[in-house]
Amino acid sequence: MTLLIAYENFCKTHNLQQTSDQLRVVETLTLLQKDLERKKKCMVRKFVPKIFDVFFDHQILKGIYIYGDVGRGKSMLMDLFYNQVKIQKKKRYHFHEFMQMIHSELNGYKVFHGNKKPSKHPLEILAKRLRQKAELICFDEFHFKDITDAMLLKRLMHFLWKEKVVVVATSNYHPLDLYENGYQRCLIVPFLRQLSTNLEICHLGGEKDYRQFMNGCDLNYIIAKPEEACILLKKRFDIDRGHAPIFSKTLIIKGRQWVLECIAGSLVLISFQEICGQNLGSVDYLELTDHMEALYISSVPQLNDENLDKVKRFIGLVDILYHKEKRLIMTAAVPLEDLYRGQKEALLFKRTLSRLAEMNRHKV
Repeated sequence: MTLLIAYENFCKTHNLQQTSDQLRVVETLTLLQKDLERKKKCMVRKFVPKIFDVFFDHQILKGIYIYGDVGRGKSMLMDLFYNQVKIQKKKRYHFHEFMQMIHSELNGYKVFHGNKKPSKHPLEILAKRLRQKAELICFDEFHFKDITDAMLLKRLMHFLWKEKVVVVATSNYHPLDLYENGYQRCLIVPFLRQLSTNLEICHLGGEKDYRQFMNGCDLNYIIAKPEEACILLKKRFDIDRGHAPIFSKTLIIKGRQWVLECIAGSLVLISFQEICGQNLGSVDYLELTDHMEALYISSVPQLNDENLDKVKRFIGLVDILYHKEKRLIMTAAVPLEDLYRGQKEALLFKRTLSRLAEMNRHKV
């Protein structure tokens, strides 16, 4: 099956209208798919003349960077490409997960080597290790929020390109708009320009958020008054858990304890304050998803810039639940479109609303 046919089938199955922008990106991804598969075939065919071996061994394939507004189909197209490309060594990461893995690897390296001066940069060693597992790496939601991650990624990408790893990424931002107004952004501007040069930039436009038009009827976003929110969600939780007993569980995350008070089977019931009002982050939410299939969050208030920490945690939580394909059932004080009344995270929250709209309709 070609990537184009896979795309057409997906649109037909989900009752989506094909767009010219999506078809253009499919065409670009198809060319890269053919190059990757052609390179693989030539490297394994023993009778290919040496001159071709040398050519393909030194050929650097240009990756692709797909950017655009939320819900335009970036992740969908990249996932279709990833599933269709016929090479064994490939990896697909959500960017939250990837950066968490990189930090963990670096910490492990420091613990193992101590104060010994390494012969090679730790990120170069890590890049070689990644290359052994994948000649193609797909990143979903390529984005960074602090200078530490930006500088780390700058160095790592240098080594990945040196290893001829092909990168395909999706983002809400053009490379030159990443980390806009960030602290010491001038330090990574050359890297952002390099991204624009080393990757083929594809803009995915369109006026509609396709997720909000997908079929589905399983409503998981419940509007409730504050005094009724906990009772309503507990009733829903009890119906869904059936006869499964309720118990508590303590997660140990990097030496810290996080007590989950209400679990039944693979269902977790928790309040918004417990999950977004504490000092938790992506590492905690990723660990949580390893112990559950559905998360029930009660009493989500209308969010604004006065509780920005909670807003950022909620955005990160929804991203992780979405990419881990977990169910989210929640009670909120206001309709979905009114959930955030602020400015500072308006662009990122558009993506959150889009994902909540899809999660509201589907048992993912």
